Amino acid sequence: MELLEKAQVLAEIWIDYRDDEAFEDFIEYNDIGLSLSYFVTEGLVTQTSNLGDNYIKESFDLFTSLISIEEEELEQLPHINLTIILDYCAYRDRKDTSD
Repeated sequence: MELLEKAQVLAEIWIDYRDDEAFEDFIEYNDIGLSLSYFVTEGLVTQTSNLGDNYIKESFDLFTSLISIEEEELEQLPHINLTIILDYCAYRDRKDTSD
């Protein structure tokens, strides 16, 4: 996945879940990566350093680990955004429990 795709997903988390108690620990730990992702996605920051890129990558890796999905699985999805990722995980988890 491209860095911008990761940033877009993280920006959605930042906007949609930053006040959600269920995401409190994740948001608090990834405060720089999430907010930077939002700034990049909105065009407020047009270039990031290697350190900035690493914040975004680490936050995305922690998110995918939290929802138990591999980046290879994400690359198989027709579009990548937060809703599609969460819907895919919910479908996958329901399918796994029915087997």
